[in-house]
Amino acid sequence: WLGSGAFDGLAWAAYSSVLIVTSLANVVLVLVATRDGGRLMNGVHWRERGYRVTRAASAGLAFGAGLVLLYTGHSVLTVYCWVLIPVVLIVARLAFGESARRADAHT
Repeated sequence: WLGSGAFDGLAWAAYSSVLIVTSLANVVLVLVATRDGGRLMNGVHWRERGYRVTRAASAGLAFGAGLVLLYTGHSVLTVYCWVLIPVVLIVARLAFGESARRADAHT
C-alpha cells in the first residue's frame, strides 16, 4: 500500500501512526524498567534514563514531524523524516553526556 503510492496521504499517515504508537510503547517500556531509580536494571542514573527515553522516542518524534509535514502540505518532504532519527540521537547524547555512552556500551 505504501509502496504503490509513497506520497498518498492516507498510506503515509497510517505508516507514521503505527511507528509513533510503537515508539510510545517503547518509551513506556523504558520508563517502567527504569522507575524507582532503575531497580529492575540494578540502578540507573537520571541522565542515562533520559537518554534511553529519548532514544526510544526518536522514531516517534521523527515520524511525528513527518505527519506535521504531511498535514501542512509538504507531502514530498515526509519521506525524508527518518533523517531526523540520528539527529535526535545525537542531540540526546549531547544533552545527557557520559551516562549515554555507558548506556550504549551495555546494550
